Amino acid sequence: MGFYPLQLPHLLFNPMLTRNMKVKELNKIMKPQINSNCIHCGACAFECPNEAIFKFNTPYKIAGTERFPLKKRTYYIVPALCSLCVETAGKLLCADICPMNAIV
Repeated sequence: MGFYPLQLPHLLFNPMLTRNMKVKELNKIMKPQINSNCIHCGACAFECPNEAIFKFNTPYKIAGTERFPLKKRTYYIVPALCSLCVETAGKLLCADICPMNAIV
């Protein structure tokens, strides 16, 4: 999963989608991810204001329901919990603090 520019025209100019539907779809494809450059330092998880970053093999909870870990070898970001730090900093705090630039 990642950002694919070819999805944007179909998404943005689709008359069948409401504004809220477009925002939800954009959030799905544009959320940050942690790649294989991760050295497991945990700086990103500590910095995240939404507690959306979890250590590998650690389950997470959404609305009180425990979910299985998304990754088994690196830290991972739960898209449903990530707000892109918009309300707190206006930028990705996790990407700023990552020493390996592993968050894309």
